[in-house]
Amino acid sequence: MTQRTKILVGSGIIVIAIAFLFISAFASSGTSYSLQVDEAVYKIVYENAVDQKMRIEGRILPGSISWNAKVLPLTLIDHI
Repeated sequence: MTQRTKILVGSGIIVIAIAFLFISAFASSGTSYSLQVDEAVYKIVYENAVDQKMRIEGRILPGSISWNAKVLPLTLIDHI
């Protein structure tokens, strides 16, 4: 194998590895899943998802959060 062939093969492997990293990064960024408040309430009430971790997304309106640091419950009120 000539020096030029070795460089081309090595460069090809590096390009393929970088392309794989980009593709896997973009593919996994779409799998980040969050729920709107009404979807989270539905899961809790109708699907019994009480002790599950959830990522909730949405705007926070003044007066829509009730939290007591001593007993740690967090209440979100859905304003539809």
